[in-house]
Amino acid sequence: MNLNKKELLFISARFPYPLHKGDQLVLFNNIRLMSKYYYITLLSMYDEDSELDHLNKIKPFCKEIITLRRSKFETYFNMLISPFTLEPLQVAYYRSRNFQNRVNELLKCKKFDIVHVYMLRMAHYVKNINTFKILSLVDSMALNMNRRVKNESGVKKLLFKYESHLIRNYEKNMVKKFNGSVVVSNIDKNYINEENIYIIPIGVDIKKCIVRKVSNKIIFSGNMNYFPNQNAVIWFIENCLENIKKQVPDVRLVIVGKNPSEKIKNFQDGKNIIVKGYVDSMIDEQCSSVLAIAPMQSGSGMQIKVLEAMAIGLPIVVTSLGKGDILAVDNENILIADEAIEFSNKCIELLKSEELKENIGASAKHFIKNNHSWGEIKKLYISIYEGKF
Repeated sequence: MNLNKKELLFISARFPYPLHKGDQLVLFNNIRLMSKYYYITLLSMYDEDSELDHLNKIKPFCKEIITLRRSKFETYFNMLISPFTLEPLQVAYYRSRNFQNRVNELLKCKKFDIVHVYMLRMAHYVKNINTFKILSLVDSMALNMNRRVKNESGVKKLLFKYESHLIRNYEKNMVKKFNGSVVVSNIDKNYINEENIYIIPIGVDIKKCIVRKVSNKIIFSGNMNYFPNQNAVIWFIENCLENIKKQVPDVRLVIVGKNPSEKIKNFQDGKNIIVKGYVDSMIDEQCSSVLAIAPMQSGSGMQIKVLEAMAIGLPIVVTSLGKGDILAVDNENILIADEAIEFSNKCIELLKSEELKENIGASAKHFIKNNHSWGEIKKLYISIYEGKF
């Protein structure tokens, strides 16, 4: 046992495995990377018992794992009274008296050198402790909500505008209570506009594809329960796909990701649009595609779907919001278009040119190796924990 190792506590609203969402991927890899340098305790909420089937994926990296099931009754009650408490719904949803008590007991019984909280919605659990503490926002929830307001109308727009106002103030106030906060992009840092905001980009693994490509298969991947993903794929279907079909009649858009909405399921025609939902191997779906898309119309942060596509050498067409703060170069290792006709044309160019696909894909993979390696990201986390960023 290395007596010089420090004690590091991670607090999370979601059990970090399986890697269905971006915050789970970031947390899991942070735990994995830091386990060689710190004694790690994980305190996590969970919703369904089936989530704990994946404990063996986390155990090798943790000294201790503590899990508490979130009470749905308490969740609904908190959301019901949130208009009177002026607390954002995103925070009320994860507020738990039992979890707060467990946090307090743990911090009282054990001395931690570092407490690292994942996501803004969990920040209030340790806002008043004196321990060195870090908050991983991943992306700015306030920016994400602000962009969503622009995509809503009527009563929904008013409700989201009010929630956006609450989150904006809440985010800025919570950031001030931590020694440092982490986001994945400069865009999010500038929007929050507070001191002690650190940028650590998302890392991805470089993988080799072994499955066979399917001719003219376009993939859109991501958690389909997430509004920006729903919005993006609907925009593409309604504004771009018909243009592409005129030039490439046998094009197939395959939508991959858990919990697709009924509206998205209804787009499936068995020919040009396939809605697969959850799949056991996302990498196989990506590797069998010839082109990926990220036509994001809302959201913030750094799109993992973009990084994962680039990491396997899969060319990708994105909007400016899809590119976000990824430092890739248009027409070199990524293709960028915001207007529907231009987005359609760039997809058509790639579908029709093997040389262009190969060049963009190879350049994309090289970019990921140089800019999103886990080795460099590990150094950044350690420098924050040790106060040397």
